[in-house]
Amino acid sequence: MSRERNHLRGEERAVQEDGTIEILAVSYLITDDYGTQFRKGTFTESLERRLPVIAFGHDWSDPIGRAVSYRETDEGLYLTARLDVGGAVPRADQAYQQMRSGTLTDVSVGFMRVSSEDRDGYTMITKAELDEVSVVLRGAVPGAKVLAVR
Repeated sequence: MSRERNHLRGEERAVQEDGTIEILAVSYLITDDYGTQFRKGTFTESLERRLPVIAFGHDWSDPIGRAVSYRETDEGLYLTARLDVGGAVPRADQAYQQMRSGTLTDVSVGFMRVSSEDRDGYTMITKAELDEVSVVLRGAVPGAKVLAVR
């Protein structure tokens, strides 16, 4: 199997005043716009080694924050992240304000596929390295979103 970089998208919904966001980054067992699904545990090994960076539009030259924790449920992969708001990282302040206003509502995961299985009508990604989660204009993963303002 060749290893290729992939980007899948979900939604953003609410942001904390201090720049903290909670993201349902990937919904499990839901076919996305690319004809792929993720099963529970796809990213576990990767997350135990390193939590992903938060980016703006998959632009690795201008990161805007980092994940600080994760949890998995049967529904999907949840991340808590902290944006670098406060003036030193202008793109983080922009993303924060645009998420708060509702201008930007989606997120997308950037990952390296390690293993997958072709199924009837879709591809099940079984293991992947999660590199980053980005704020984007449109996501591809139904049901993924950033949750509640605390």
